[in-house]
Amino acid sequence: MGGIGKTRIALAVAADVRRTFTDLRLLELSDVPAEEALDLLVATEREFAERCSGHSGSASSTLLVIDGCDGVADRCGDVVHRMLRMHSGLRVLATSRQALGVMGETIQAIPPMAVPIIERGDTVDVDLSRPHDAVDLYVERARLQRPGWSPDEYAHVQVAKICAALDGLPLAIELAAVRMRSLSPAQILQRCDAPLDLLTAGNLGGPPRHSSLRAALQESYDACVPDECLFWERAAVFADSFDLAAAEDVCADESLPRSRVYAALSGLIEKSVVKTVDAGEVVRYSLPRAASEFAVERLAAGGDRDLWRERHRDHFLRAAEAADTDSVGGGQLAAARRLAPERRNLAAAIDFSLHAERGEAAVGLRLATSLWFYWNACGYLRDGRYWLGRALAANPKPSALRAKALWADGWYAMVQADTAQARRAFDESKTIARQIGDSNALAIATQFEGTTEQIDGNVPEALNLLGTALEIHESIGEQSSLTILCVVQLAFARCINKDYARAIELCNQALTTSEATDETFARSWALWTRGLSWWFAGNLDAAESSLTESVEVKTSLNDWLGASTCIEVLAWIAVANNKPERCARLLGVADRLSQAVGSHSPLFGSTVLVDLRERYEQSAIDSLGRKRFNKCFEEASRMPAHKAAVGLVLASVDSGDPEAAGHADRFTLTRRELEVSRLVADGLSNRQIAEKLMISRRTVETHVEHVFTKLGYRSRTQLANWVSRNFEDQHLPSGRY
Repeated sequence: MGGIGKTRIALAVAADVRRTFTDLRLLELSDVPAEEALDLLVATEREFAERCSGHSGSASSTLLVIDGCDGVADRCGDVVHRMLRMHSGLRVLATSRQALGVMGETIQAIPPMAVPIIERGDTVDVDLSRPHDAVDLYVERARLQRPGWSPDEYAHVQVAKICAALDGLPLAIELAAVRMRSLSPAQILQRCDAPLDLLTAGNLGGPPRHSSLRAALQESYDACVPDECLFWERAAVFADSFDLAAAEDVCADESLPRSRVYAALSGLIEKSVVKTVDAGEVVRYSLPRAASEFAVERLAAGGDRDLWRERHRDHFLRAAEAADTDSVGGGQLAAARRLAPERRNLAAAIDFSLHAERGEAAVGLRLATSLWFYWNACGYLRDGRYWLGRALAANPKPSALRAKALWADGWYAMVQADTAQARRAFDESKTIARQIGDSNALAIATQFEGTTEQIDGNVPEALNLLGTALEIHESIGEQSSLTILCVVQLAFARCINKDYARAIELCNQALTTSEATDETFARSWALWTRGLSWWFAGNLDAAESSLTESVEVKTSLNDWLGASTCIEVLAWIAVANNKPERCARLLGVADRLSQAVGSHSPLFGSTVLVDLRERYEQSAIDSLGRKRFNKCFEEASRMPAHKAAVGLVLASVDSGDPEAAGHADRFTLTRRELEVSRLVADGLSNRQIAEKLMISRRTVETHVEHVFTKLGYRSRTQLANWVSRNFEDQHLPSGRY
């Protein structure tokens, strides 16, 4: 894409290596019409032919820089090929949005400038601890508009966010800095959502393509073939990255058949319009914000934007409903992984449906309710409450979908310690369920109402409601994640009622059922409840083992709220084992995870558990002193990624070292995890590993997730590289690594 800085970098490279060559030539084609550019290429070839005819062609070394081959890339490739055969001492450095296709060509993609932005769940942090080229470029150009300007810390943060909003594109950053004549960085940032309207005052004396961001994008668009233009426009309906399957499903029609979508996508990647995103086993793609806005304008001008947004919505409705089906049994991990990268796409799909003028609010409710598992288990409770709230407001009439949306909304409110809203939602859900004869919704609303009573300290009523819910589930005769969870919720109530033996018995029952059905979510809560029950019963080793296993399962689901509840109780165990520093760090990680998903209080606000937490926190403070406690707590709470934070928890539990949570390199893998890692590095799929080791595929998936968590990796390629570095030509070590 234009504006990435290809010319600047090529000239800088040429200057660096100038002394290596006896001759340096520059051929500028960027702002030359195609026919004239061809004439210049032919003339250059003829000149080289004449020079080479007088000697062997290797008597001198020449660097030829060809800037701006985009419009004539194919012909340029032919000419370069012939010149290289004529002149053995010739080296060519060419800038283009696509490869020239010459044998032996080395391609160096020019990425956008790195930006100092760290995403932490719903929040964004700015890392200004070291220099960043994007920020430095902005400040340098801004000083041309405002001589002597020296940004304070607040302005630096705004500049960093501007650079991130503009995807690190050098031309966009320079154009934004021009606006410093009349706007502050904060005002410029507010306008970055519409970059094409903002970035219009460039170098009027320079190339036309640098006069505005829109002009640069238009030049890139004009260089595309028709299929690429169609795909570029249609891909703009994606609110975030997308995979090939989504691209084919959403963007194909008679004018761009599915069979040609990949070629169009590949062409745009070659032209640097679409960028690839590292997302593990499946490559994903995205349009930079400015390129997306440019395409949206074209779609809107053609009157087709809503058509393609509807195609986008329908694709993600199908994906959500498929995940909903999988979420009640053994497909939970797969469902969670499929939807994990689609957060913004799902939000855009719901928002499109809920626009009043479309009259499709029911589709929005259908989509929102299909995501009940995704939002809860994957740590997006804020999203869930927001979109369910909007969908419910747009669909006030009683229906099975409204009853389902209400119990899901009440559940999220409950775990965020908003029990008043939870009660209202459960009451209405039960009323609708009775009106329409929906026994399943009645059972689920009743079971979560029971846990709400327990959280508020009314244990007898909780036991009564949970018992009633379990009876309704049994009368229906269907087994699902939520029916297993109802047993776990009853165990939780028994635990708080000091019936620890019965609580552990119910947890074991739920675990047996979960294992038999390959269910994951309820299993993770059964492990937590069993660990809590063992803790109350005084068996700290059993409690720690069960809680640690629960953390691992919850991390595989990205259930950060659930992980935080496990870590809270592990912190109590640390105090009991005279490890106050570890307690402080664990509480810091738990607080960070709980806050990230919008919880108003740790441990769901349960009066019994929050009181215990405060007691153990005070005990750690008394042992360490407030200053030391706060330092340990804050260090842990500032970890840059959820999985890295939880990885430190797991590492400290494995090692038994109270300081281990402060060191990111002290991870331990079990022998089985090492075996699985070696097989991943050998290129085997999870199914093939399961067959080779004679274990279930689900067990392999769990091992892989644990390894990723402990090592802080996201892809099998990263893991394979780690194995290669550490165990090349070695047998697997015995014991633990």
